[in-house]
Amino acid sequence: MNPPSKGVKPPVSPRTLWCAFAAALTLRLFFLFGFHIYTIQPWTNHFNFGWEMGRIARSLVTGYGYSSPFGGHTGPSAWTAPLYPLFIAAVFKLFGIYSQTSALVLMLSNVLFDALAVFPLWCIAQRCFGLRLARASVWMWAVCPFTFQYIPRIWVSALAMLLFTVIFALTLRMRGIGEAPQPLSATATPRRWLLLGLIWGVLALGMASFLLFLPLSLLWLLLPAWQEPGRPQLRRMALRAAGTFAIVVACMTPWMIRNAIAFHQFIPMRTDFGLELAIGNGPGAQGLPLVYDHPSVNPVQFRLYRHLGEVKYCRERGALAKSLIRENPAHYAADTLRRIDFYWFGVPPPSNPNPLVQFLPTGVFAFFGMCGLLGLALALHNRIPAAPLIAFAFLLLPFLYYFVFVEDRFRYSLDPLLYCLTLYLWMSAEESNRVRWLTPGWWRQRFSRHP
Repeated sequence: MNPPSKGVKPPVSPRTLWCAFAAALTLRLFFLFGFHIYTIQPWTNHFNFGWEMGRIARSLVTGYGYSSPFGGHTGPSAWTAPLYPLFIAAVFKLFGIYSQTSALVLMLSNVLFDALAVFPLWCIAQRCFGLRLARASVWMWAVCPFTFQYIPRIWVSALAMLLFTVIFALTLRMRGIGEAPQPLSATATPRRWLLLGLIWGVLALGMASFLLFLPLSLLWLLLPAWQEPGRPQLRRMALRAAGTFAIVVACMTPWMIRNAIAFHQFIPMRTDFGLELAIGNGPGAQGLPLVYDHPSVNPVQFRLYRHLGEVKYCRERGALAKSLIRENPAHYAADTLRRIDFYWFGVPPPSNPNPLVQFLPTGVFAFFGMCGLLGLALALHNRIPAAPLIAFAFLLLPFLYYFVFVEDRFRYSLDPLLYCLTLYLWMSAEESNRVRWLTPGWWRQRFSRHP
């Protein structure tokens, strides 16, 4: 399957795009209300309502500040990045703490975030692979129920997925992928550099792990200026890229200042890495998180967390995990390989008497992972211009999870790209077969009795 021509600007089909958005919104609303999943049961004192983010939001609304991610009043916290807890707190302020109305509003926001992804997905697919695949991609995203499972989960996943997909689409636009050849200064305008920095800054305040992708994406943007004879634009474009990076840092700075004041030390974003490392690599771990050893579940660990304070507690848990890793590096390496498998092909499903319920979601997850990776290999082989950037995303976004622990939702942000690549693989195979079928020699060889 050939990429779009570089001689013309990619065409736009707003009718198809808006119809796909309407279908995506309608189907997700039907899923939310038709299956009555818009209510949250008050188990474990509402902890399943946003988990740590919900607890922090409750502390914010009740006047205790950004604190207490597990309950009680355990002092200041930087357990999670601030964007989504602040969003939950705003909803709590308007519609009530842990109320069913608040739950519905937050789930409806997930519905909107998930449906809005059709717009940047259209841009990515159209610029990389052409109009036909763009139409197929947005309709697959609209009607495929696989991502619906994240709608009732009150977490930052849907918002982070949307922001990252927008960033990826904007990066392609700034590079001029799929458009007529023109100088980088014409596509990467100062306004777009500013917008890119602001969106990256918001995403960093939601999920800081995405920042691993930021430097390489900026270098990829600068590559045309580097390859020009004499490099006349390189200095100016490099300064704009540095300005974008500075905007991202400026967005993060208030949070870093708050952490320095609250904890009397430099904490760029979160404190919980040590605990996450211990949960994923504790005694007996097999690549899956040891949830029973988490302070939200284990009363002994919660008391230790309260006694030591958040920073010291996470540091000690991290030190213990590192000592276990040093004692048995072969086991840690095996667990890392398992986590790579889990990330792309699915976490082992929980036991269920209905085999369809048990294995179908994992099978669909693995299917898109396999097809997406094969589609990426094909795109790299065919020298699709944006394929290296997609490869960087696939390499860097999961990187930290390989060494800590993996859940299915961690891959959600890459699902739009996986859908594009899956369809690219299918359509390329279909086109290749169609070309062969139209060749008379293929039919003679196929049905000839003699070799």
